Amino acid sequence: MITEHKKQYNRQYYCDNKERIDNWKKAYIRKNWSKYRQKNIQRRGLYNSWSAMKSRCNRVNHKQYKDYGGRGIIYHPRWETFEGFKLDMIKSYKKGLTLDRIDVNGNYVPENCRWISRKEQNNNKRKHIMVNFKGEKITLSQYAEKMGLNFGSLRSRYYRGMPMEKVMSKNF
Repeated sequence: MITEHKKQYNRQYYCDNKERIDNWKKAYIRKNWSKYRQKNIQRRGLYNSWSAMKSRCNRVNHKQYKDYGGRGIIYHPRWETFEGFKLDMIKSYKKGLTLDRIDVNGNYVPENCRWISRKEQNNNKRKHIMVNFKGEKITLSQYAEKMGLNFGSLRSRYYRGMPMEKVMSKNF
């Protein structure tokens, strides 16, 4: 039977140790602030991208597993560890960019991965409507932006089954 005295002692012991550990961490961070800050800034984006990539490919319960691991998309064996991933991808990494596969049906390998902005990332999806514009394959939303057209109107025309010439025309 645990007495009130033991509960109080255990609480005190826990609090004393936690305070000691917290003080040690604070002192370490204060002493090594620039290294600590640099490491965490770089690691946050890189580490989160690496972790999310592994989850999408490996975790059957992940909400996007069907689009990645479920389709057979895997990552380079060296990327099993964060250090291996970092070694390959740190060179081109910049804060605010996201990990992207150049070929959306390809695997996560150094040759097929790059760091791009969120806007660019949103244009590289399987569900997008692709059009040819001056010999270049671009998304319908990119076409609308270049031509100064309303993307919603173009998308609506496309899904109503209109021919691509009418979908992409300015005068409708």
